Amino acid sequence: NNLFSLLSSLKYETSRMEELLFNYLDDNQKKEYQALKKAKQQKELREFRKLRKTISKAFGNIPVGVINDGNVGAYWSSVILEEGNILADSFGTSRGAGYTDEDGNITLFFTDMGNLIINLAENEGITHPKLGLSGVSSLHLSQQGVFRVAKALGIDVENYRVYVAQKFAKDNGITLTEGSDKEQTVLEALKEKEEELARYKKALESDAEKLKYVQSLLNSNDSDLRQKAEKVFEEIGRYTAANLAQVYYYFNEQGINYYILFGRVTKHKAGKILINSAKKHISLYIENYIRKLSSLAKEHIKEKAQEEFQEKYTSLKKTISQLQKVKLMLAKDVAILNKVK
Repeated sequence: NNLFSLLSSLKYETSRMEELLFNYLDDNQKKEYQALKKAKQQKELREFRKLRKTISKAFGNIPVGVINDGNVGAYWSSVILEEGNILADSFGTSRGAGYTDEDGNITLFFTDMGNLIINLAENEGITHPKLGLSGVSSLHLSQQGVFRVAKALGIDVENYRVYVAQKFAKDNGITLTEGSDKEQTVLEALKEKEEELARYKKALESDAEKLKYVQSLLNSNDSDLRQKAEKVFEEIGRYTAANLAQVYYYFNEQGINYYILFGRVTKHKAGKILINSAKKHISLYIENYIRKLSSLAKEHIKEKAQEEFQEKYTSLKKTISQLQKVKLMLAKDVAILNKVK
């Protein structure tokens, strides 16, 4: 039991360590550990079922299912659009994807694509904190991606604390003078308002507020800051195109029909810039891929195999037009379509 407690306490990032420790057990201990692990999984499943029943009862015994947010987004899109073959992707704290088939049903496809590698640039220096992999999408199509690109462009993202202070000052009628410590001034002014003070302290440590700050720069009077902020979301759009090019055929042999983007990274002007950039880079991404493939083929494929290669090369080039057929949309635009209906 003590060993089970140790093994089960290991988080996802140390799953390799769990595997190594498991190998030190004798056959009887392995069976005992597997039985304990199965019992724990069954207990968690019972808790989910209990949660489902609790929610159902609270809303008049309606049918309730517990699924991940990515699949909810895809299913919602299928209901609104009355179509299927939809990939939905949420760009937030990390990223979460979901898919519905051509009939609009959730499938058994594995859609946890946060560890999909979309950037092989050697100078990026980005590694997944849990797995140690470089260039994973969860560090590109997320808040973390926004912060990293913003810093690289010279934006001081830590200025979000002043942004938070100014917002709370405005909401609470607090006067901020030029040159004062705005963060501390608001802190002092809210001492007698316990709940508001708690909210303020929480906001000062919030990545969500940090993201809102970067997005707010899209409306900045400082043209330099505004242009840098635009470049941030143009770059996230480029990553989005790279991601789509990789997963286009994963769910359906004919390619997906819709790619719907959710999440706070896609809010307001940022979403428009991101999606326009993604559309522009989709064809560029594939064209560059085919150009490099052709160049490599000329260097390394023998003359007698060139004819066979040309047939496959011609087929690959068709993916450019097919990818451009994907309806790339923001979730809020899908919602607007619903209102129009």
